[in-house]
Amino acid sequence: MTTEQRSLYEAILSGPRGSTGAGHLLADDGSLLGPFGPMLLSPSIGSRLQDLGASLRFQSSLPPGVLELAILVVANEWECEFEWRVHASLALDNGVPASMIEAVRTGAAVGSADHVLGIVRAAVEELLGTRRLSDQTHEQLTELIGEQGIFELLAVCGYYVLLAMVLNGHEVK
Repeated sequence: MTTEQRSLYEAILSGPRGSTGAGHLLADDGSLLGPFGPMLLSPSIGSRLQDLGASLRFQSSLPPGVLELAILVVANEWECEFEWRVHASLALDNGVPASMIEAVRTGAAVGSADHVLGIVRAAVEELLGTRRLSDQTHEQLTELIGEQGIFELLAVCGYYVLLAMVLNGHEVK
């Protein structure tokens, strides 16, 4: 690795993703899993991407379950196996009901005891399907998560679309 690649590699492993143990980020040969390996191809861009991702996941005002559900909707839309596998587990760990996760995967309707999760799922599906949020959806989200929350939700969706492109484009399963 170049000096810049090594620096990014170490930043990924020592950042919030690696704080619980970096084993889930590394293959047996020490290479980075998921989108992090491809990020090493361009350390300048990769560094900024991993910083953005860390901010979105670990410094958001949104509850972790809301973030994970939004990521799953993006992963499902983009048929991104790696994102789905990693974040389905995280969603479950962060209170997203298994029935909601399965409904996202299959495209089925499901009622949710958590009104916020139902609205967020519908909003992200609307955004991905129409490339917009309707006035009604924007109003619902404003009441539930506020303007800052909407911005963060949109940023999470955009970031994970980018990661899905990187993962799918590099055939990362």
